[in-house]
Amino acid sequence: MTIPGLVIGIVLFFVALVGVIYPFVQEQRNSSRATVEAQKKRDELLTSYERILATIRDLDEDHQTGKIDPDTYQREREYWTEQGIVLLQKLDPDSDDPVADVPVVDDPMVSDADAALDDAIEKAIANYRGVKA
Repeated sequence: MTIPGLVIGIVLFFVALVGVIYPFVQEQRNSSRATVEAQKKRDELLTSYERILATIRDLDEDHQTGKIDPDTYQREREYWTEQGIVLLQKLDPDSDDPVADVPVVDDPMVSDADAALDDAIEKAIANYRGVKA
């Protein structure tokens, strides 16, 4: 066997090896991307669920201190409880419940409250820095 024939044989072997291995490597990359995206979605759902729990706790506290009337408390608590149930069903991968496909309602009141909270935090930080500086 000649040297050029041996080199050509080795090159063909590696080309064939790459051709066989490439689909497996590509599939692994795609599955890892899908896993990352699924984890991001799950994290977003968990964060939303934690916000709902905090809202329910705040409602309970407001009701106990008398800041909110019983009818409003009951209506708001039912609403946020339903939203929490929908999120839990979305988080459960084995859920066969059709309610799991129902989107969570984006309440503009919540986004306004989040914006107000962010503004209050920014003002507090600015006041703190102004005192320290």
